[in-house]
Amino acid sequence: MQRHLRRNLSVEATLTIALCIGLFGAVVLWPSKPVMERPFTAAEQVRHTLAKPNCSAARLMRLAPARRGEPGYHPEHDRDGDGWACEPTPRRRG
Repeated sequence: MQRHLRRNLSVEATLTIALCIGLFGAVVLWPSKPVMERPFTAAEQVRHTLAKPNCSAARLMRLAPARRGEPGYHPEHDRDGDGWACEPTPRRRG
């Protein structure tokens, strides 16, 4: 009887440890997406969607340049990964 009780306790301990590791991974290690401060309005959502094809479309919708989390920001438009999409490139002098 004690062996059965000891086995049940070890199963409970193993499950508890697995649960703690899973929670730790979910909270700390899970890659987080940027959280928007406010949801887009319906009009902003339409303009954001129309700005998706390229930076020219984003400029046409008057959404460029756009920061991460703002309407008009699409990761594929952020060439250098600095959080700004469709930012103007500096002109070379010479």
